[in-house]
Amino acid sequence: MAKRNKEETKRILLESAVDLFSEKWYETVSAAEICRRSNLSNGIFYRYYKNKQDIFEKCLDLYVNTASKAFLGIEGDTVERRIESFIDISYKLNCEHKDIITVFREGQFRFKNYEERIRTIYKSAICKVFERNIKENEYIYFISGIRYLIIRSIYENINFDRDMLKEVIYNGFFDGSYINLVEVLKKNFIIHPLNFKDNTRDKLLKSGIELIGDKGFFNVDIADIVKRAGYSVGTFYINFMSKEEFLEELVNIIGIDLRNFLSSNIVEELSDSEKSLRALFLYLNYFNNNKEFYQIIREAEFVVSDVVTKYYDSFEDLYSRNLKAYKILNRKQASSMLVGLSHYSGIEYLFLDKIDDLQNFIKDISFFINNGIKK
Repeated sequence: MAKRNKEETKRILLESAVDLFSEKWYETVSAAEICRRSNLSNGIFYRYYKNKQDIFEKCLDLYVNTASKAFLGIEGDTVERRIESFIDISYKLNCEHKDIITVFREGQFRFKNYEERIRTIYKSAICKVFERNIKENEYIYFISGIRYLIIRSIYENINFDRDMLKEVIYNGFFDGSYINLVEVLKKNFIIHPLNFKDNTRDKLLKSGIELIGDKGFFNVDIADIVKRAGYSVGTFYINFMSKEEFLEELVNIIGIDLRNFLSSNIVEELSDSEKSLRALFLYLNYFNNNKEFYQIIREAEFVVSDVVTKYYDSFEDLYSRNLKAYKILNRKQASSMLVGLSHYSGIEYLFLDKIDDLQNFIKDISFFINNGIKK
C-alpha cells in the first residue's frame, strides 16, 4: 500500500506539472505552483523530483515513451498503406495527448536531446514504412509536412487531409519539370538592412533584438533593454505596454524583413518548383546569417503564440498566392506543407546541425518535391 501511495503521489505531481506547463511557458511555472495545483506540500515535491527541470523532463519523457509505443502499431502490406498508418498514428497521438505535445514542443527547443530522441523514433518508424534504411534528407522531406500540418490542425483548426499528405510524400508537389539548380542556389542575395529609425521606439527595438536574440527572452530584463538603448525604464512603458508586447513587435519586424528578403531574391521567371526550392534555400540562409532572429522566433512560439501563428499564416499565404502548379488541388495545404518543410529543415540545419551540405540538401529536396519518395 505504501509503495502504491508513493507512485500515486508522483503521478499526481506529474499530471499537475503537465497541466501547468501546457497552460503557461516553462519559465513562468514554479515547483511551488505545481504543489499547489496538486494540493501537496513543497516538501513532498522534493522527495520525488530534484527541481522544476527534473519534473519538466519527466513530462517530456512521458511523450517520448508514448510516441515510441504508438509507432509500434504501423501496419499495411504496401508502402502507401504504411504511410497512411504512420500519418494516422501521428495524428491520433497528438490529438489524444495535446497537453503533453504542448509541453514537448517547448521542451524540444529548451533541451535539444529530446528532439534528438523523438527524431530517432520517427526515423525508425519511417524505416519500417519503407522497409529499408532511410537517408537523412529523405527523413526531413517525409516528416516535415506531417509534423507541421498536424500541429497546425490541432492548434489552429486547419483542415487535415491524410490522403493529400500521403500523395505529396509519395509523388511530390509538382509536375517533374526541369529544375535549374544554378538559379535556385545563387548566393548574390539582395539584402535590405532592417530600417530602424533614429527615434526612441526603434532604438529600444534594436536593443531588444540584440539582447533577446543573444540571451533569450526570459534572461533579458526591461532594465537591460533600456540601458543598452540609453533610456530609463519609464521610457519603455511609454512605448510598450509589456515585455510580451515588445516581443510581439520583434516577431512582426522579423517576419516583414524575411518576406522582403524572399521577394527580393526570387525572380518571376523561375518555375513553381524552382521558386519553392529557392525560398527554402533563402530561408535557411537568412536565419543562418541572423541566428538571433531564429532564437527570437522559436522562443516566441511559447510566449506570444498567437503572433507567431500569424507569422506562419503570412508565409502560407505567400506560397499559396505565388505557386499555382501543384499536382494536388488543395493549394492551401500544399503551401502549408512547404512552410513546414522550411520550418523543420531550419530545426535540422540551425538547431540540430544535421545538414552538413546545404547545396546537396537542396539538390535532394529538388528530386523529392517533383517525384516524392518511393520504395
